[in-house]
Amino acid sequence: VGVASFTSLLIQKIGDGIKPFTNLLSKILFPATLAEKSGIAKRAFAGACASTLKYAVPSVAQQLIEDTTALHIGDKNSQLSCAILLKNYSHLASDVASGYHSVILPVVFVE
Repeated sequence: VGVASFTSLLIQKIGDGIKPFTNLLSKILFPATLAEKSGIAKRAFAGACASTLKYAVPSVAQQLIEDTTALHIGDKNSQLSCAILLKNYSHLASDVASGYHSVILPVVFVE
């Protein structure tokens, strides 16, 4: 939880200056969200991932959202991760997520 919280706070503090590193951060935080078994830690990593999405360049944002929505056909852990990530995207990066409603909304209704 500490690493995820620190990462979220760091991203918020740096703001737009984090853009060059969003690809790397998303490649670290997304799998960490999936691998985490603790609900609290999973939510913390999902929040950090959403903070990354907020400042991501469009290509990274699209890839992150596509990877997230693809999780809904996986096992129970993948489905739970998908739901938590999408919830965090809608709360913390709503401006970015709103451009992908055509991809996100069908997954939300399936879950």
